[in-house]
Amino acid sequence: MPPRSLRTIVILVATALVVFLVSSYSHRHLPVEAIQQHLPSLSRLQVPHFEVPQQLQWTTHESDETPSSPSPARYNLSDIWFPQVEKTVEDRLWVPKNNKAMRELLSCMQEGTCRPNQDRVVILGSWFVRDALLPTKFAGEHVWARSIMTALDNLGYTSIFATDNTDIVRIYQMFPSLVVAVIYEPFDLDWCLGDENCIKSDRNPWGIPIWKLLMFTYWSQPKGPLGANWTIVPEPYHKLSRGVARNTYIGYSIENTCGPHAFVPTEERSNSAYFLTKKAQWFFQSWPLDFYTAAAAATGVDFVMGLHDVTARDPDHLDKEITMKDIPFPPGTRDLGALSPSDFLSELSKHKLLIGLGAPVTSPTPYEALCLGVPFINRIRNWDRTNPDDRYSWDAQHEVLKFMDPPYVYNVFRDDKTGFIDAIQSALRTPIEGYVLADMHMSAVTARLQAVLERDLYAMAKEVLDRRKSGEEEDPLFTL
Repeated sequence: MPPRSLRTIVILVATALVVFLVSSYSHRHLPVEAIQQHLPSLSRLQVPHFEVPQQLQWTTHESDETPSSPSPARYNLSDIWFPQVEKTVEDRLWVPKNNKAMRELLSCMQEGTCRPNQDRVVILGSWFVRDALLPTKFAGEHVWARSIMTALDNLGYTSIFATDNTDIVRIYQMFPSLVVAVIYEPFDLDWCLGDENCIKSDRNPWGIPIWKLLMFTYWSQPKGPLGANWTIVPEPYHKLSRGVARNTYIGYSIENTCGPHAFVPTEERSNSAYFLTKKAQWFFQSWPLDFYTAAAAATGVDFVMGLHDVTARDPDHLDKEITMKDIPFPPGTRDLGALSPSDFLSELSKHKLLIGLGAPVTSPTPYEALCLGVPFINRIRNWDRTNPDDRYSWDAQHEVLKFMDPPYVYNVFRDDKTGFIDAIQSALRTPIEGYVLADMHMSAVTARLQAVLERDLYAMAKEVLDRRKSGEEEDPLFTL
């Protein structure tokens, strides 16, 4: 199909929707209201009057007797507009998924065979969600995104991937009454809010209502334009530290990644600890070298890592790149190099301990380690010296796991050499079974996402707007 302008594409798709909805009414006796609910969103397009092409018209065979029942149209519009894609390049895996979802949605609406929630659409506008289709992507955002996609599938929703803001608007305007939520990246959400062609307003009544926008952020602080109820996060951050925004916790599961790997019995594991790191640079903020030397002497532990990025810069001169020999690796550390996500978990399951260096923070890997029966040393980077037992004051490498205790998690202050050695000794001597936190089962993630999508977001947004109009809140007004 040759390139067309956005308006042309929307008009053509809108026209197609009108045709199949009208034809469904004629053939299936669909209630008129079921058709009318979609038509107001199409009226603004000013689609010119047209004659339905002969090949798309219902036809009857003339005879001297009673006319026969109408026969189906010659073409299936859902297949014409969204054909099956047999092959695509790796970074376009969302194309066949979109076509399949749209084809099945239009077909079930026409036939009256939609499954529960199939006619409820969630637009996935985050590039992390799109990239999560690639098996080579395994950042925390990708792990979380995969759980969101799985939860949507479990709930029966139709998920449509979008590549950018223009694409999001185009998809939304195909069937605005069916879209229940748009999952946005913070940067793109800011762009949409500043674009009169994106957000709904008095000037742009066919834009996306602000109350349908959910901000997808991995971290605790950012809030969406309507506040924490519209900001979804992967961790229950508001429970972990005082003063953190009460964003909406969805969470994620590691069952799908950990589950395929067999549990390795303790006696079959090596007397070794695996470093939680992919970057050589992170050793500059790690434990002092003498901690490792003393721990190895006391326990006989071997250290293993798998680096993806061997470049590093002098912390005191960031413009100066340094060589591997100048990086403070523990003596005798074995580097396995870059491993695929599956190979990494297979390797991790063979060790008795996972040691955090201080970064990366709040990674999914310690959860996966626990699932594989590998305890975790959580580095406490800062704390209240006057009340060191106050875990809320701890600045931990993994904020969630700082509330867990041995034999699963060993929280060690960064300058506690004895505590570091004791933690390694205890972990080597005290094996654990595989363990998954209750909140991280896929059923729990699905239930939380369901609760978010079934809220009356319109009514909630109206309450926010009323508070802003009354001066109770100072944020900008908006159009419902």
